[in-house]
Amino acid sequence: MTRPRSALLLLLLATLLLGGTGCKKRNKKYGTVIGAQTSATTTPASTRGMNLTAAELEILARIVKGETPASAPYDGQVAVAAVVLNRVRDPRFPDTVEAVAHQPNQFDCYSPQNRATLYDGPIPAFAMRAAQDAAAGADPSQGALYFFNPYKVQPSWAASLTFCVRIGTGPTDTHDFYK
Repeated sequence: MTRPRSALLLLLLATLLLGGTGCKKRNKKYGTVIGAQTSATTTPASTRGMNLTAAELEILARIVKGETPASAPYDGQVAVAAVVLNRVRDPRFPDTVEAVAHQPNQFDCYSPQNRATLYDGPIPAFAMRAAQDAAAGADPSQGALYFFNPYKVQPSWAASLTFCVRIGTGPTDTHDFYK
């Protein structure tokens, strides 16, 4: 079930009134910039939305399923899907959802050792809804191209990127987003 267009427009209006969506350089002290994010940041679907095939939407939903638990904030689930779509739009990455998903060492759920438990199987409703909202233009990641759980890893590459937002409330449902 997708959000009605009027709901997306209301989210956009609220975002604009509350001060925009610019990314910030990450503080030297890791993970202290932003706490939990609570409402989806969107841009108009007419400029950011993507027409995906059913197969692409399924891949996107499976990545959401594998990278975020059902208990994660909905914004975090949509943000994970948005990162995939942001990569599709970015000339440094492949130009299809499938090709982005198949890049080596990018998504834990797509790796051969995790695929059976994190990617395969039924797609939960939350994952499909998050994929659909991202495809419609929602992007709580603020244009991010990368994400990781800061409670599990602290990749060296993050220091060379621009921190956008942290979404989550604890060790199992938090992601930091970068571009």
